[in-house]
Amino acid sequence: MQGFINNLEEDVLVISSLNDFGELDGESYSKIEVVTDISCDNKEGNAGEFSL
Repeated sequence: MQGFINNLEEDVLVISSLNDFGELDGESYSKIEVVTDISCDNKEGNAGEFSL
């Protein structure tokens, strides 16, 4: 899944999803307890990684 973390509501992560062309394509919801890893790129394109 590609997207942006939009909100963190108690135990639910809200993500603005992106399609293959980088356009917004709705929202996804996930319980935080099932997320094991998140990776990200900053504005310079450097990859980073963190866990919840």
